Amino acid sequence: MPRPYSDYGRFAKYRIDESYPPAVGAYVDWLIHQSGWAVEEDGEFTAIRPRHIGILFRRFRNFGADVTRAYVRALENRRIPHMLVGGSSFHECEEVIALRNALAAVEWPDDELSVFATLRGPFFALSDEALLLFRQIVDNGDGTLKTRRLNPLRPVDRPALPPIALDVADALELLRHLHIGRNHRPIAQSITMFLDAVRVHAGIALWPTGEQALANTQRLIDMARQFERGASSFRAFVNKLEIDAERGEADEAPIVEEGTEGVRLMTVHKAKGLQFPIVILADPTCSAARDTPSRHVDSVRRLWLEPLCGSTPAELLEAAAEEQQREEDEAIRVAYVAATRARDLLVAPVCGDQPIEGWLTVLDPVLYPSPATRTISSPAPGCPSFRRRFGARSRPKGGCPRGRPGQARRASSGPRRAAGRMVGSRVLGSGCRRTATTSPSATPRSRFRRCRRQRSELRRVARGGPRSTQPRFRTFAVGQDDHISGTSCRRPKGRP
Repeated sequence: MPRPYSDYGRFAKYRIDESYPPAVGAYVDWLIHQSGWAVEEDGEFTAIRPRHIGILFRRFRNFGADVTRAYVRALENRRIPHMLVGGSSFHECEEVIALRNALAAVEWPDDELSVFATLRGPFFALSDEALLLFRQIVDNGDGTLKTRRLNPLRPVDRPALPPIALDVADALELLRHLHIGRNHRPIAQSITMFLDAVRVHAGIALWPTGEQALANTQRLIDMARQFERGASSFRAFVNKLEIDAERGEADEAPIVEEGTEGVRLMTVHKAKGLQFPIVILADPTCSAARDTPSRHVDSVRRLWLEPLCGSTPAELLEAAAEEQQREEDEAIRVAYVAATRARDLLVAPVCGDQPIEGWLTVLDPVLYPSPATRTISSPAPGCPSFRRRFGARSRPKGGCPRGRPGQARRASSGPRRAAGRMVGSRVLGSGCRRTATTSPSATPRSRFRRCRRQRSELRRVARGGPRSTQPRFRTFAVGQDDHISGTSCRRPKGRP
Protein backbone atom coordinates (compact mmCIF):
# COMPACT_ATOMS: atom_id res chain seq x y z
CA MET A 1 0.00 0.00 0.00
CA PRO A 2 1.64 3.29 -1.06
CA ARG A 3 0.64 5.78 1.68
CA PRO A 4 -1.35 4.22 4.51
CA TYR A 5 -0.22 6.68 7.21
CA SER A 6 -1.69 9.99 8.29
CA ASP A 7 0.33 13.15 9.01
CA TYR A 8 0.83 11.91 12.57
CA GLY A 9 2.19 8.52 11.55
CA ARG A 10 -0.97 6.56 12.30
CA PHE A 11 -2.49 3.88 10.15
CA ALA A 12 -5.53 5.56 8.52
CA LYS A 13 -8.12 4.06 6.21
CA TYR A 14 -8.84 7.37 4.52
CA ARG A 15 -5.20 7.53 3.44
CA ILE A 16 -5.58 4.09 1.88
CA ASP A 17 -8.66 5.24 -0.01
CA GLU A 18 -6.74 8.28 -1.30
CA SER A 19 -3.47 6.59 -2.29
CA TYR A 20 -4.56 3.19 -3.60
CA PRO A 21 -6.43 4.28 -6.79
CA PRO A 22 -3.40 6.16 -8.25
CA ALA A 23 -1.24 3.14 -7.45
CA VAL A 24 -3.68 0.88 -9.29
CA GLY A 25 -3.58 3.18 -12.30
CA ALA A 26 0.23 3.21 -12.27
CA TYR A 27 0.39 -0.57 -11.94
CA VAL A 28 -2.05 -1.09 -14.82
CA ASP A 29 0.02 1.28 -16.95
CA TRP A 30 3.17 -0.67 -16.07
CA LEU A 31 1.52 -3.97 -16.92
CA ILE A 32 0.44 -2.76 -20.35
CA HIS A 33 3.46 -0.72 -21.46
CA GLN A 34 6.52 -1.81 -19.47
CA SER A 35 6.14 -5.27 -17.95
CA GLY A 36 6.71 -7.25 -21.15
CA TRP A 37 4.47 -10.00 -19.75
CA ALA A 38 2.19 -12.03 -21.98
CA VAL A 39 -1.09 -13.88 -21.45
CA GLU A 40 -2.63 -16.74 -23.34
CA GLU A 41 -5.48 -15.85 -25.67
CA ASP A 42 -7.02 -18.19 -28.25
CA GLY A 43 -4.18 -20.65 -27.78
CA GLU A 44 -1.45 -18.08 -28.40
CA PHE A 45 0.59 -15.83 -26.13
CA THR A 46 -0.06 -12.13 -26.63
CA ALA A 47 1.04 -8.94 -24.88
CA ILE A 48 -1.15 -7.68 -22.06
CA ARG A 49 -3.92 -5.42 -23.30
CA PRO A 50 -6.45 -3.40 -21.27
CA ARG A 51 -9.19 -5.96 -22.00
CA HIS A 52 -7.17 -8.59 -20.13
CA ILE A 53 -7.43 -6.69 -16.82
CA GLY A 54 -10.41 -6.59 -14.47
CA ILE A 55 -10.77 -4.41 -11.36
CA LEU A 56 -13.29 -5.86 -8.92
CA PHE A 57 -15.18 -3.97 -6.19
CA ARG A 58 -17.30 -5.16 -3.31
CA ARG A 59 -19.46 -2.02 -3.61
CA PHE A 60 -19.89 0.93 -5.94
CA ARG A 61 -21.23 3.52 -3.51
CA ASN A 62 -20.23 4.50 0.01
CA PHE A 63 -22.54 6.93 1.83
CA GLY A 64 -23.69 8.35 -1.50
CA ALA A 65 -20.15 8.75 -2.91
CA ASP A 66 -19.03 6.86 -6.00
CA VAL A 67 -16.16 4.54 -5.03
CA THR A 68 -15.11 3.90 -8.62
CA ARG A 69 -14.60 7.57 -9.50
CA ALA A 70 -11.02 7.75 -8.19
CA TYR A 71 -10.04 4.60 -10.10
CA VAL A 72 -11.64 5.91 -13.30
CA ARG A 73 -9.72 9.18 -12.94
CA ALA A 74 -6.46 7.31 -12.42
CA LEU A 75 -7.01 5.37 -15.65
CA GLU A 76 -8.10 8.48 -17.55
CA ASN A 77 -4.98 10.38 -16.48
CA ARG A 78 -2.87 7.66 -18.12
CA ARG A 79 -5.11 7.44 -21.19
CA ILE A 80 -5.95 3.81 -20.50
CA PRO A 81 -9.28 2.73 -22.06
CA HIS A 82 -11.70 1.38 -19.49
CA MET A 83 -15.30 0.26 -19.28
CA LEU A 84 -17.46 0.54 -16.19
CA VAL A 85 -20.10 -2.15 -15.76
CA GLY A 86 -22.77 -0.29 -13.80
CA GLY A 87 -22.01 2.47 -11.34
CA SER A 88 -22.58 6.21 -11.64
CA SER A 89 -19.19 7.22 -13.03
CA PHE A 90 -20.52 6.77 -16.54
CA HIS A 91 -23.32 9.26 -15.92
CA GLU A 92 -20.96 11.68 -14.17
CA CYS A 93 -18.68 12.07 -17.20
CA GLU A 94 -18.78 15.51 -18.78
CA GLU A 95 -19.73 14.31 -22.24
CA VAL A 96 -22.56 12.12 -20.91
CA ILE A 97 -23.98 14.95 -18.77
CA ALA A 98 -23.84 17.34 -21.75
CA LEU A 99 -25.56 14.80 -24.00
CA ARG A 100 -28.30 14.18 -21.43
CA ASN A 101 -28.92 17.94 -21.24
CA ALA A 102 -29.12 18.14 -25.02
CA LEU A 103 -31.64 15.31 -25.21
CA ALA A 104 -33.72 16.96 -22.49
CA ALA A 105 -33.66 20.24 -24.44
CA VAL A 106 -34.82 18.39 -27.56
CA GLU A 107 -37.70 16.72 -25.74
CA TRP A 108 -38.75 19.74 -23.64
CA PRO A 109 -37.85 22.90 -25.60
CA ASP A 110 -39.75 25.06 -23.09
CA ASP A 111 -37.35 23.93 -20.31
CA GLU A 112 -35.12 26.98 -20.44
CA LEU A 113 -32.63 25.57 -17.95
CA SER A 114 -31.93 22.51 -20.12
CA VAL A 115 -31.67 24.69 -23.21
CA PHE A 116 -29.24 27.06 -21.48
CA ALA A 117 -27.14 24.13 -20.20
CA THR A 118 -26.97 22.74 -23.75
CA LEU A 119 -25.99 26.04 -25.35
CA ARG A 120 -23.42 26.83 -22.67
CA GLY A 121 -22.10 23.26 -22.49
CA PRO A 122 -19.10 21.76 -24.27
CA PHE A 123 -20.98 20.90 -27.49
CA PHE A 124 -22.04 24.43 -28.49
CA ALA A 125 -19.76 26.34 -26.07
CA LEU A 126 -21.54 29.67 -26.62
CA SER A 127 -20.28 32.60 -24.60
CA ASP A 128 -22.24 34.42 -21.89
CA GLU A 129 -22.06 37.59 -23.96
CA ALA A 130 -23.79 35.95 -26.93
CA LEU A 131 -26.52 34.47 -24.73
CA LEU A 132 -27.09 37.79 -22.94
CA LEU A 133 -27.35 39.79 -26.19
CA PHE A 134 -29.80 37.23 -27.56
CA ARG A 135 -31.94 37.16 -24.46
CA GLN A 136 -32.14 40.90 -23.70
CA ILE A 137 -32.96 43.46 -26.38
CA VAL A 138 -33.65 47.20 -26.28
CA ASP A 139 -36.78 48.49 -28.00
CA ASN A 140 -35.83 51.26 -30.41
CA GLY A 141 -39.21 52.88 -30.00
CA ASP A 142 -39.34 53.68 -26.29
CA GLY A 143 -35.92 52.38 -25.16
CA THR A 144 -37.32 49.75 -22.81
CA LEU A 145 -35.46 46.53 -22.07
CA LYS A 146 -37.24 43.42 -23.28
CA THR A 147 -36.46 39.78 -22.60
CA ARG A 148 -36.46 37.02 -25.21
CA ARG A 149 -36.83 33.44 -23.98
CA LEU A 150 -34.45 30.64 -24.96
CA ASN A 151 -37.19 28.58 -26.57
CA PRO A 152 -36.41 26.78 -29.85
CA LEU A 153 -40.11 26.77 -30.85
CA ARG A 154 -40.50 30.55 -30.76
CA PRO A 155 -39.79 32.57 -33.91
CA VAL A 156 -36.61 34.62 -33.98
CA ASP A 157 -36.17 37.91 -35.82
CA ARG A 158 -32.68 37.29 -37.19
CA PRO A 159 -32.20 40.75 -38.82
CA ALA A 160 -32.67 42.37 -35.41
CA LEU A 161 -30.01 40.24 -33.74
CA PRO A 162 -26.42 41.41 -33.30
CA PRO A 163 -23.84 39.34 -35.23
CA ILE A 164 -22.53 37.64 -32.08
CA ALA A 165 -26.03 36.33 -31.24
CA LEU A 166 -26.61 34.64 -34.60
CA ASP A 167 -24.87 31.50 -33.35
CA VAL A 168 -27.50 31.23 -30.61
CA ALA A 169 -30.27 31.40 -33.23
CA ASP A 170 -28.58 28.66 -35.27
CA ALA A 171 -28.30 26.41 -32.20
CA LEU A 172 -31.98 26.93 -31.35
CA GLU A 173 -32.92 26.12 -34.95
CA LEU A 174 -31.06 22.79 -34.68
CA LEU A 175 -32.87 21.91 -31.45
CA ARG A 176 -36.19 22.85 -33.06
CA HIS A 177 -35.53 20.60 -36.06
CA LEU A 178 -34.61 17.65 -33.81
CA HIS A 179 -37.68 18.22 -31.61
CA ILE A 180 -40.13 18.17 -34.53
CA GLY A 181 -38.90 14.85 -35.91
CA ARG A 182 -37.86 13.11 -32.69
CA ASN A 183 -40.79 10.65 -32.77
CA HIS A 184 -40.58 10.02 -36.53
CA ARG A 185 -37.05 8.66 -36.61
CA PRO A 186 -35.04 6.19 -34.49
CA ILE A 187 -33.66 7.56 -31.23
CA ALA A 188 -30.11 6.61 -32.18
CA GLN A 189 -30.49 8.52 -35.47
CA SER A 190 -31.59 11.69 -33.65
CA ILE A 191 -28.56 11.47 -31.36
CA THR A 192 -26.25 10.87 -34.32
CA MET A 193 -27.72 13.86 -36.18
CA PHE A 194 -27.08 16.10 -33.20
CA LEU A 195 -23.49 14.89 -32.77
CA ASP A 196 -22.76 15.34 -36.48
CA ALA A 197 -24.29 18.82 -36.59
CA VAL A 198 -22.08 20.16 -33.79
CA ARG A 199 -19.03 18.13 -34.89
CA VAL A 200 -18.70 16.49 -31.50
CA HIS A 201 -16.29 13.80 -32.66
CA ALA A 202 -13.69 16.32 -33.84
CA GLY A 203 -13.97 18.39 -30.66
CA ILE A 204 -13.96 15.55 -28.14
CA ALA A 205 -10.97 13.91 -29.80
CA LEU A 206 -8.84 16.85 -28.61
CA TRP A 207 -9.78 16.34 -24.94
CA PRO A 208 -7.18 14.81 -22.60
CA THR A 209 -9.46 11.76 -22.34
CA GLY A 210 -10.76 12.00 -25.89
CA GLU A 211 -10.68 8.28 -26.67
CA GLN A 212 -12.72 7.41 -23.61
CA ALA A 213 -15.14 10.30 -24.20
CA LEU A 214 -15.77 9.12 -27.76
CA ALA A 215 -16.35 5.60 -26.45
CA ASN A 216 -18.89 6.95 -23.92
CA THR A 217 -20.86 8.81 -26.60
CA GLN A 218 -20.90 5.72 -28.80
CA ARG A 219 -22.01 3.65 -25.84
CA LEU A 220 -24.97 5.97 -25.26
CA ILE A 221 -25.99 5.50 -28.91
CA ASP A 222 -25.81 1.73 -28.40
CA MET A 223 -28.01 2.09 -25.33
CA ALA A 224 -30.56 3.96 -27.47
CA ARG A 225 -30.58 1.13 -30.04
CA GLN A 226 -31.14 -1.46 -27.35
CA PHE A 227 -33.89 0.62 -25.77
CA GLU A 228 -35.79 0.77 -29.05
CA ARG A 229 -36.26 -3.00 -29.00
CA GLY A 230 -38.87 -2.66 -26.26
CA ALA A 231 -40.08 0.95 -26.66
CA SER A 232 -39.78 3.72 -29.24
CA SER A 233 -40.68 6.87 -27.29
CA PHE A 234 -37.97 9.52 -27.23
CA ARG A 235 -39.29 10.86 -23.93
CA ALA A 236 -39.17 7.41 -22.32
CA PHE A 237 -35.50 7.09 -23.23
CA VAL A 238 -34.68 10.52 -21.78
CA ASN A 239 -36.51 9.63 -18.57
CA LYS A 240 -34.64 6.33 -18.37
CA LEU A 241 -31.30 8.14 -18.61
CA GLU A 242 -32.27 10.49 -15.78
CA ILE A 243 -33.42 7.62 -13.56
CA ASP A 244 -30.25 5.64 -14.24
CA ALA A 245 -28.13 8.69 -13.40
CA GLU A 246 -29.90 9.15 -10.07
CA ARG A 247 -29.64 5.48 -9.14
CA GLY A 248 -26.08 5.09 -10.40
CA GLU A 249 -27.05 2.50 -12.95
CA ALA A 250 -25.83 1.94 -16.50
CA ASP A 251 -26.63 -0.53 -19.23
CA GLU A 252 -23.78 -3.00 -19.23
CA ALA A 253 -24.80 -5.16 -22.20
CA PRO A 254 -22.64 -3.48 -24.86
CA ILE A 255 -19.46 -3.45 -22.78
CA VAL A 256 -19.06 -7.07 -21.68
CA GLU A 257 -18.72 -8.45 -25.17
CA GLU A 258 -15.61 -10.47 -25.89
CA GLY A 259 -12.87 -8.54 -27.69
CA THR A 260 -14.03 -5.08 -26.59
CA GLU A 261 -10.97 -3.06 -25.58
CA GLY A 262 -10.76 -1.53 -22.11
CA VAL A 263 -10.09 -2.36 -18.47
CA ARG A 264 -13.26 -3.76 -16.87
CA LEU A 265 -14.45 -2.18 -13.62
CA MET A 266 -17.27 -4.15 -12.03
CA THR A 267 -18.56 -5.54 -8.79
CA VAL A 268 -17.80 -9.07 -7.68
CA HIS A 269 -21.48 -9.92 -8.11
CA LYS A 270 -21.46 -8.90 -11.79
CA ALA A 271 -18.19 -10.78 -12.32
CA LYS A 272 -19.71 -14.15 -11.45
CA GLY A 273 -19.19 -16.55 -14.32
CA LEU A 274 -16.48 -14.37 -15.89
CA GLN A 275 -12.72 -14.77 -15.82
CA PHE A 276 -9.85 -12.38 -16.57
CA PRO A 277 -6.17 -13.10 -17.06
CA ILE A 278 -5.38 -10.36 -14.51
CA VAL A 279 -7.61 -9.30 -11.61
CA ILE A 280 -6.97 -6.36 -9.26
CA LEU A 281 -8.98 -6.23 -6.04
CA ALA A 282 -10.07 -2.67 -5.21
CA ASP A 283 -11.57 -0.75 -2.27
CA PRO A 284 -9.80 -2.78 0.44
CA THR A 285 -11.31 -0.76 3.32
CA CYS A 286 -14.87 -1.87 2.56
CA SER A 287 -16.27 -3.69 5.56
CA ALA A 288 -16.72 -7.42 5.20
CA ALA A 289 -19.98 -7.45 7.17
CA ARG A 290 -22.24 -5.02 8.96
CA ASP A 291 -21.76 -4.32 12.64
CA THR A 292 -25.47 -4.84 13.26
CA PRO A 293 -27.84 -7.08 11.31
CA SER A 294 -29.86 -5.28 8.68
CA ARG A 295 -32.62 -7.82 8.15
CA HIS A 296 -33.93 -11.22 9.18
CA VAL A 297 -36.32 -13.55 7.36
CA ASP A 298 -38.40 -16.00 9.38
CA SER A 299 -39.80 -18.45 6.85
CA VAL A 300 -41.81 -20.37 9.44
CA ARG A 301 -43.71 -17.31 10.62
CA ARG A 302 -43.48 -15.70 7.18
CA LEU A 303 -41.93 -12.52 8.55
CA TRP A 304 -39.48 -10.03 7.06
CA LEU A 305 -37.81 -8.04 9.82
CA GLU A 306 -35.65 -4.93 9.37
CA PRO A 307 -35.00 -1.70 11.33
CA LEU A 308 -37.33 1.19 10.60
CA CYS A 309 -36.84 4.83 11.72
CA GLY A 310 -34.16 3.83 14.20
CA SER A 311 -36.32 1.14 15.82
CA THR A 312 -35.33 -2.53 15.63
CA PRO A 313 -37.88 -5.36 16.13
CA ALA A 314 -37.26 -7.62 19.09
CA GLU A 315 -37.19 -10.69 16.85
CA LEU A 316 -34.34 -9.13 14.85
CA LEU A 317 -32.33 -8.48 18.01
CA GLU A 318 -32.84 -12.07 19.11
CA ALA A 319 -31.54 -13.35 15.76
CA ALA A 320 -28.61 -10.89 15.66
CA ALA A 321 -25.94 -13.55 16.22
CA GLU A 322 -27.40 -15.78 13.52
CA GLU A 323 -27.58 -12.95 10.97
CA GLN A 324 -24.06 -11.78 11.84
CA GLN A 325 -22.67 -15.25 11.22
CA ARG A 326 -24.57 -15.42 7.95
CA GLU A 327 -23.07 -12.13 6.76
CA GLU A 328 -19.57 -13.29 7.70
CA ASP A 329 -20.08 -16.47 5.69
CA GLU A 330 -21.29 -14.38 2.77
CA ALA A 331 -18.14 -12.22 3.02
CA ILE A 332 -16.01 -15.35 2.71
CA ARG A 333 -17.95 -16.46 -0.36
CA VAL A 334 -17.60 -13.03 -1.97
CA ALA A 335 -13.83 -12.99 -1.37
CA TYR A 336 -13.58 -16.50 -2.83
CA VAL A 337 -15.47 -15.45 -5.97
CA ALA A 338 -13.25 -12.38 -6.37
CA ALA A 339 -10.03 -14.36 -5.98
CA THR A 340 -11.08 -17.08 -8.40
CA ARG A 341 -11.90 -14.61 -11.21
CA ALA A 342 -8.15 -14.37 -11.94
CA ARG A 343 -6.71 -16.88 -14.38
CA ASP A 344 -3.00 -15.91 -14.36
CA LEU A 345 -2.38 -13.03 -11.90
CA LEU A 346 -4.23 -11.85 -8.80
CA VAL A 347 -3.24 -8.46 -7.33
CA ALA A 348 -4.32 -7.76 -3.75
CA PRO A 349 -3.43 -4.71 -1.60
CA VAL A 350 -1.42 -5.25 1.59
CA CYS A 351 0.51 -3.18 4.13
CA GLY A 352 3.63 -4.37 5.90
CA ASP A 353 3.00 -2.76 9.30
CA GLN A 354 -0.60 -3.81 9.81
CA PRO A 355 -3.16 -5.91 7.92
CA ILE A 356 -5.90 -3.89 6.26
CA GLU A 357 -9.26 -4.52 7.85
CA GLY A 358 -11.89 -4.98 5.18
CA TRP A 359 -13.57 -7.43 2.87
CA LEU A 360 -10.20 -8.97 1.91
CA THR A 361 -9.26 -9.92 5.48
CA VAL A 362 -10.04 -13.57 4.76
CA LEU A 363 -7.07 -13.59 2.36
CA ASP A 364 -4.57 -12.45 5.01
CA PRO A 365 -3.27 -15.97 5.82
CA VAL A 366 -1.99 -16.35 2.25
CA LEU A 367 -0.94 -12.73 1.74
CA TYR A 368 1.08 -12.11 4.91
CA PRO A 369 4.06 -14.21 6.01
CA SER A 370 4.58 -15.34 9.57
CA PRO A 371 5.47 -12.61 12.12
CA ALA A 372 8.99 -13.99 12.44
CA THR A 373 9.76 -13.45 8.74
CA ARG A 374 7.90 -10.19 8.10
CA THR A 375 10.98 -8.04 8.64
CA ILE A 376 12.87 -9.86 5.89
CA SER A 377 12.34 -8.32 2.46
CA SER A 378 13.82 -9.12 -0.92
CA PRO A 379 13.19 -7.90 -4.49
CA ALA A 380 10.60 -9.76 -6.54
CA PRO A 381 11.93 -10.69 -10.00
CA GLY A 382 10.14 -9.04 -12.90
CA CYS A 383 8.07 -6.65 -10.77
CA PRO A 384 8.25 -2.82 -10.82
CA SER A 385 10.54 -1.08 -8.36
CA PHE A 386 8.96 0.90 -5.55
CA ARG A 387 9.57 4.55 -6.32
CA ARG A 388 10.01 7.23 -3.69
CA ARG A 389 6.93 9.17 -4.73
CA PHE A 390 4.77 6.18 -3.79
CA GLY A 391 6.46 5.72 -0.40
CA ALA A 392 4.88 6.11 2.99
CA ARG A 393 5.70 9.21 4.97
CA SER A 394 5.13 10.84 8.35
CA ARG A 395 6.16 7.82 10.35
CA PRO A 396 6.27 8.08 14.16
CA LYS A 397 9.47 8.39 16.14
CA GLY A 398 11.29 5.10 16.56
CA GLY A 399 9.82 3.41 13.49
CA CYS A 400 6.68 1.31 13.54
CA PRO A 401 3.63 2.37 15.55
CA ARG A 402 3.27 0.85 18.96
CA GLY A 403 0.84 -1.78 20.06
CA ARG A 404 1.04 -3.99 16.97
CA PRO A 405 0.97 -7.69 17.85
CA GLY A 406 3.94 -9.72 16.68
CA GLN A 407 6.07 -6.70 15.85
CA ALA A 408 9.11 -5.53 17.76
CA ARG A 409 9.77 -1.81 18.19
CA ARG A 410 12.90 -0.75 16.33
CA ALA A 411 15.32 1.87 17.52
CA SER A 412 15.35 5.24 15.75
CA SER A 413 18.99 4.75 14.76
CA GLY A 414 20.14 2.28 12.15
CA PRO A 415 18.78 1.36 8.75
CA ARG A 416 15.08 1.13 8.04
CA ARG A 417 13.52 -1.62 6.02
CA ALA A 418 10.92 -1.14 3.32
CA ALA A 419 7.39 -2.09 4.31
CA GLY A 420 4.68 -0.15 2.49
CA ARG A 421 4.95 -0.90 -1.21
CA MET A 422 3.09 -1.42 -4.43
CA VAL A 423 1.79 -4.96 -4.71
CA GLY A 424 4.30 -7.23 -6.36
CA SER A 425 7.35 -5.01 -5.96
CA ARG A 426 8.90 -6.74 -2.94
CA VAL A 427 8.33 -9.72 -0.72
CA LEU A 428 6.35 -8.44 2.24
CA GLY A 429 8.29 -7.13 5.24
CA SER A 430 7.07 -5.44 8.40
CA GLY A 431 9.95 -3.13 9.17
CA CYS A 432 9.85 0.60 8.80
CA ARG A 433 9.50 2.42 5.52
CA ARG A 434 12.68 4.12 4.27
CA THR A 435 11.99 7.84 4.14
CA ALA A 436 13.98 10.88 3.12
CA THR A 437 13.15 13.04 6.12
CA THR A 438 15.93 13.98 8.58
CA SER A 439 13.63 15.05 11.35
CA PRO A 440 13.01 12.53 14.15
CA SER A 441 9.37 13.54 14.18
CA ALA A 442 7.67 14.72 11.03
CA THR A 443 4.45 16.03 12.56
CA PRO A 444 3.04 19.38 11.35
CA ARG A 445 3.86 21.03 14.70
CA SER A 446 7.54 20.01 14.54
CA ARG A 447 7.84 21.12 10.91
CA PHE A 448 6.37 24.50 11.75
CA ARG A 449 8.75 25.02 14.68
CA ARG A 450 11.76 23.94 12.63
CA CYS A 451 10.79 26.28 9.79
CA ARG A 452 10.32 29.16 12.22
CA ARG A 453 13.78 28.60 13.70
CA GLN A 454 15.33 28.50 10.24
CA ARG A 455 13.63 31.75 9.29
CA SER A 456 14.90 33.44 12.46
CA GLU A 457 18.41 32.19 11.66
CA LEU A 458 18.28 33.71 8.18
CA ARG A 459 17.09 37.05 9.54
CA ARG A 460 19.91 37.10 12.09
CA VAL A 461 22.47 36.39 9.36
CA ALA A 462 20.95 39.16 7.18
CA ARG A 463 21.48 41.68 10.01
CA GLY A 464 25.15 40.71 10.20
CA GLY A 465 24.89 38.43 13.19
CA PRO A 466 26.85 35.19 13.69
CA ARG A 467 25.70 32.02 12.01
CA SER A 468 24.35 29.20 14.08
CA THR A 469 26.74 26.45 15.11
CA GLN A 470 24.09 23.77 14.54
CA PRO A 471 24.92 21.84 11.35
CA ARG A 472 21.37 21.70 10.04
CA PHE A 473 20.96 25.50 10.27
CA ARG A 474 24.45 26.21 8.91
CA THR A 475 23.82 23.99 5.89
CA PHE A 476 20.46 25.57 5.28
CA ALA A 477 21.90 29.11 5.39
CA VAL A 478 24.72 28.50 2.92
CA GLY A 479 24.02 30.35 -0.31
CA GLN A 480 20.81 31.87 1.01
CA ASP A 481 22.08 35.36 1.82
CA ASP A 482 20.77 36.74 -1.47
CA HIS A 483 17.35 35.11 -1.11
CA ILE A 484 16.37 35.91 2.45
CA SER A 485 13.58 38.22 1.41
CA GLY A 486 11.96 35.42 -0.58
CA THR A 487 12.07 32.88 2.26
CA SER A 488 8.66 31.99 3.65
CA CYS A 489 7.20 29.57 6.12
CA ARG A 490 3.99 27.72 5.49
CA ARG A 491 1.84 27.14 8.52
CA PRO A 492 0.23 23.75 8.94
CA LYS A 493 -3.44 23.36 8.20
CA GLY A 494 -5.79 24.19 11.04
CA ARG A 495 -3.30 26.40 12.95
CA PRO A 496 -3.52 30.21 13.16
